[in-house]
Amino acid sequence: MKTIPLTVLAHEGPGSRAYLVMMGEAGFRPSSIIVMIASHGEIGGNGKRVGRFLPNAIRTRYTNMAQEVRRMYWPRRIQKEHPALYEAIVNGLSSLIKEPRQRLDAITGKFNWNHYSDSVNRITVKDYKDEGVLQALQQSTVNNVLFTGGGIIPKSLIESANRFIHIHPGKLPHVRGADGILWSTLVRGRPGATCFYMSDGIDTGNIIETHDLPATTFQISEDDRPNDQTLYRAIFSFYDPLLRAKVFSDILTKHHGYLPDSGWPQSNTEGTTYHFMHPAIRKKALSRIFVTTQPG
Repeated sequence: MKTIPLTVLAHEGPGSRAYLVMMGEAGFRPSSIIVMIASHGEIGGNGKRVGRFLPNAIRTRYTNMAQEVRRMYWPRRIQKEHPALYEAIVNGLSSLIKEPRQRLDAITGKFNWNHYSDSVNRITVKDYKDEGVLQALQQSTVNNVLFTGGGIIPKSLIESANRFIHIHPGKLPHVRGADGILWSTLVRGRPGATCFYMSDGIDTGNIIETHDLPATTFQISEDDRPNDQTLYRAIFSFYDPLLRAKVFSDILTKHHGYLPDSGWPQSNTEGTTYHFMHPAIRKKALSRIFVTTQPG
């Protein structure tokens, strides 16, 4: 296993876990992991500190456990309550990822962050704007930071000494914004992904690599097909995280664990910035990914 000069800024959930699992399978360990524990719960919550009546030491453990339960809720529920859907996703991913069942089971199961790096720093912060995030990054001697999602990186971090790396599930500059994997499938006929150094804008910054990926479908019978909301959650519980992580681990392998020092600038006037899909449009995109099989 090769330790590479990279800090993973981890946001508990399938995204961060997928990156670490796939890096590990490729033979890489980041030099450090910073695990962010949300002191005030999720966006849209009541805004109060989690476990605010508990002693500090107990509160930290409680907040960590509560966060893990919340953010892994849908992947585990879908895996348990919709086994045919889970099986369809495993089968569909087999052409893209080696042993997808093992990868997904590692993501949804009991997770030990220390298994993936020799340096794991857990910080309790409100969000990315919290000074504790920058302070934790400043303690590292590595400037390359993998952003794993869970919010918007503020300008103060973008302009710090760190370089934030992001994998966007769309080919930039053509597909920017939200629901990238769905918009890519709908408007370009296939998913795409881009690894880039982040700048102060929506999916802008110098590009390290772009990838067009083969169209991936999941075959499922009409009787086993759940509602669109469950399918949408399944996309972002399993398909999207593994696709991003696969692309990133492949790039690391290509460059022997060392990312290029610079990328090439993308045109900010090209492409389209998409927003979260309207349910009617989402239905069409989902029908191209989850293909209903006929009985017999």
